[in-house]
Amino acid sequence: MDELIKALNENGYSSNPSMTLSDIIVITMQDAQYSPGASANYRILCKYQEQYGNLTVEILRKLTK
Repeated sequence: MDELIKALNENGYSSNPSMTLSDIIVITMQDAQYSPGASANYRILCKYQEQYGNLTVEILRKLTK
């Protein structure tokens, strides 16, 4: 879970607390075509999609506290 939160912290799209992890993954996938950093971030986020994809950034951050 720490890896997921770190990846979210590095992802500009996660600044919107109401976005779901799945939404962020889809947008980051588009950026990953052009950016090695976005590509690495995308790979990390994808590891957590099945378990947490429907949760919002706000809820994910609360789970770690």
